[in-house]
Amino acid sequence: MKILHYQLGSHGGSETFFVQLVQALDQKGVEQKVVIGPNRMWRDQLPDAVEVIAETAYRTLSLDRFHQRRHIAGVIDRWQPNSLLSWMRRGSRMLPTRSQCKKFARLGDLESDLRDYRKADTLICVAPPVAEHARRLGWHGGIEVISNFKSTAQAQPVHRAEFKTPIDAPLICVMGRLTQGKGVDMIIRSLLQIPLAHLWIVGDGKEKSSLEHLSKTLNLDHRIHFLGWQQEPLRFLAAADVLGFASRKEALGNVILEAWSQKVPVVSTHAEGPKWLIRDHNNGRLVDIDDELAFADAIKDILNDPLSAETMTINGFHSLQSEFSQRAVVDRYLDLLVA
Repeated sequence: MKILHYQLGSHGGSETFFVQLVQALDQKGVEQKVVIGPNRMWRDQLPDAVEVIAETAYRTLSLDRFHQRRHIAGVIDRWQPNSLLSWMRRGSRMLPTRSQCKKFARLGDLESDLRDYRKADTLICVAPPVAEHARRLGWHGGIEVISNFKSTAQAQPVHRAEFKTPIDAPLICVMGRLTQGKGVDMIIRSLLQIPLAHLWIVGDGKEKSSLEHLSKTLNLDHRIHFLGWQQEPLRFLAAADVLGFASRKEALGNVILEAWSQKVPVVSTHAEGPKWLIRDHNNGRLVDIDDELAFADAIKDILNDPLSAETMTINGFHSLQSEFSQRAVVDRYLDLLVA
């Protein structure tokens, strides 16, 4: 059982799940080699048995691009993996045009076009909305839907006082890339309706400076804490009272699964992936996209009704165990990639 992965991403849900899947497949005895981007902070989390055969940015005009392509082709010829699995757009560009191996591309987003995935035989989509979107874009190859899994192990919460947050203050946590599509600006504005609440923003991205400016403009910077990327983000999530997830477009919502794993209630917008995951008032709350007042009201409902919040966390944890267990997801990958 041999798999070669192409994962050039830096930080985010796709990269987090990549590491988790590689670890799980390693435990199943699958031989794996990987091609990754340079200086990835998660490289040390890969199992010792997994060989990194190349670290490359794979840029269009770089001589390194052609050297690495020849090197990787030689590894494939000698090693003869069962499958090649690329992760998202950048990794999929590296798939060889001609190869006897089965070629898969993991699609974890609602892409605007699929030209960079054309070398793959089959798309592995993280949720039905992603598969449906791919068909609408004209994809005629194979499609499989395999979602992410999350461990149910409980993280040790960080101490709020270490991050200038009162122990008794309501705490909302946001996790992920800081991009316009993630809707963190809406969550910041909703904080105006939630007196005394603090907001932890765990992640980084190109919108950070504008979000910091918005926080100061609204005089909320004393209640909003930009914590950057963290090696153990679940420890921050476990310390929170609510996960806020306000994406304007979202294929799945990996952090929702993480909140369920830590028994933290979720308030999310009605984006594509979250509305597939969440049953409103059952295992989370759903509100309209960019409706900051409804978002704030849903958070206040959770904060003011601990019994209802506990029921949602129990149901979310059950959803995780029954629908997104590691065993079920890894078995699906094994059936597909090494059959």
